[in-house]
Amino acid sequence: MEKLTLEEIEPSNRKYPGIIFQPLREVGNQILHVENLKKSVDGRVLFDKVNFTVNRNDKIAFVSKDPLAVTHFFNIINAEEIPDHGSYEWGTTITKAFLPVENNEFFKEGKSLMEWLREFVPSHVTDADEPFLRGFLGKMLFSGDDIMKKQTYSVVVKKYVV
Repeated sequence: MEKLTLEEIEPSNRKYPGIIFQPLREVGNQILHVENLKKSVDGRVLFDKVNFTVNRNDKIAFVSKDPLAVTHFFNIINAEEIPDHGSYEWGTTITKAFLPVENNEFFKEGKSLMEWLREFVPSHVTDADEPFLRGFLGKMLFSGDDIMKKQTYSVVVKKYVV
């Protein structure tokens, strides 16, 4: 450590992709309330008697030995499936987004990245012109003519954003 000189240390030129999600509005006190949730598939109980409440500023993680249980849980709280028993309620100020484990339906072959991304621009964004989309793709390290090439997509992403 004594031999190191700060002036000789150069910053890394490595780039990392990143997108910062901005909430549409401040959340209220209640984020999510789950009561006695149960789900079975083909007679096999994935989870039962799941109870919890998530409030503002809570930090949580979903941990399971069975990824199928987590998948079905997220499908339920996103109204993609119906639970066998129980209920859930999102807070009134919550805007939710969900990208499932199986997401090939979002990636259609034969479209450029620009065409593909334009489909997912929220209606409240009024300035989603080419510079805006190029900037967004640039954050994911796509540049130049790469964004206009017709692509085939094979992506698996596990992400849940509240």
